[in-house]
Amino acid sequence: MSELEPCVPAVCPPKAFGIVAPGIYRANAFHPSTFTFVQALHLQTIVYVSPELPPVGLQEFVERSSIEIIHRNHSGDSSWRPIPEGLVKETLELILNRNMHPIMIMCS
Repeated sequence: MSELEPCVPAVCPPKAFGIVAPGIYRANAFHPSTFTFVQALHLQTIVYVSPELPPVGLQEFVERSSIEIIHRNHSGDSSWRPIPEGLVKETLELILNRNMHPIMIMCS
């Protein structure tokens, strides 16, 4: 679904949204049209894996929603590179920590 397509907010998930396991979700960075859907997930944590900082709209949304956002920068620039093994391990430890659930893994 493109950002220009109309969507009923309560049923408009972010692009690439999926349920990985109970309490663990994945998605691309979301657009304001998906905020209502995301709020219904009652997320406690978002792990944002990207060389870029989270967009301002996302930062404002998580602050309003009392969601902790953890930025994991996987390279020094926006070009594609493999994610370092240590970063994968640290991110998996976050995901497996049930105290962080419900959690969403997000990339730009």
